[in-house]
Amino acid sequence: MIGKNLKINKNIIFKTLIFFFLGSYKIYSLESSIKIDTRFESISDSENGETSFRIIPPRLFASAGKKDDFKFVFRIRLEEPQRENRTLDFLTVEKKLSNTLSITLGKQYLKFGGLEWAHNGYRVYRFSWARQTIRPFANGLKLTYNSPTLGYFDFQILDGTQYSEAFTGTNDKIYTSYWKRSFLNNSITPILSYSRAYFKENYHSDFYAAGLKLSHFGFDFEIDYQKVKNFYLASTDQSSGTISTKNGHSIFSLLKYKEGNINPFISVVSDKSTVDGKEESDITKTYYMGGIEYFHKSNKQVRYHIVYNHDKILAGFYSNIGIL
Repeated sequence: MIGKNLKINKNIIFKTLIFFFLGSYKIYSLESSIKIDTRFESISDSENGETSFRIIPPRLFASAGKKDDFKFVFRIRLEEPQRENRTLDFLTVEKKLSNTLSITLGKQYLKFGGLEWAHNGYRVYRFSWARQTIRPFANGLKLTYNSPTLGYFDFQILDGTQYSEAFTGTNDKIYTSYWKRSFLNNSITPILSYSRAYFKENYHSDFYAAGLKLSHFGFDFEIDYQKVKNFYLASTDQSSGTISTKNGHSIFSLLKYKEGNINPFISVVSDKSTVDGKEESDITKTYYMGGIEYFHKSNKQVRYHIVYNHDKILAGFYSNIGIL
């Protein structure tokens, strides 16, 4: 339940947003927008025979800027945060330095992987264990190079504090690199990514990813492979400070038909991981999904869906409505 103080803060935020964006539009002639999105679902669990209902917390997104110059964006979650500093997803200022080069400063989205990490979480029904575990936002800077010849390249240097649910108490850095390039009129798009996160003294985690997206005749096929080495879990012995780590790889695949308002899809997520390199700790899981998404004819930002998600059936809708 949302507390009284949080409600007051949100009222202040809304008033500030309206003042800033309306003012920026009229005074500085900036392009600005405000949107709010959320997802509602009824969940039927075949394993225990129970049916439940959930609301994925609404998010408020706002942006303002001048085309080919700079852009200011942020997103907040309209909920009581379970942890401190979790209400604000990101807040960045992006400045274009040239036709091909730009810099982004602030709390931003981590690009730890390939195609799977490029998806909005509200548009996918299950991720691999790494994508589900890692907190996807951190403070820092990003350099982006984008040209028709060489493709799109990102390089990030970010604050390494709390990059996972179990990870606390460090000021080390995260470095990410991400490249993609489209060929044959965007019908073929390969993606490569490498990242390193330092989490305690000389310990570090490595993330490798490679993906391929094929688009043709209304179909999108995506397959993404990610390998994670030495993902920090916790100290197995608090007195000695022994590090417990997880190694593994994941395959994320998706086939979707995107023509018209009705979009059927199938997806498979396969995980294999080992804790501290012990064979007896091997965990292998494969999840199968399939469903249909229906987009409203008059508003493509509203979709209805029914999805079979491994052992559950999800039925609900998603909306991304513009306020300004």
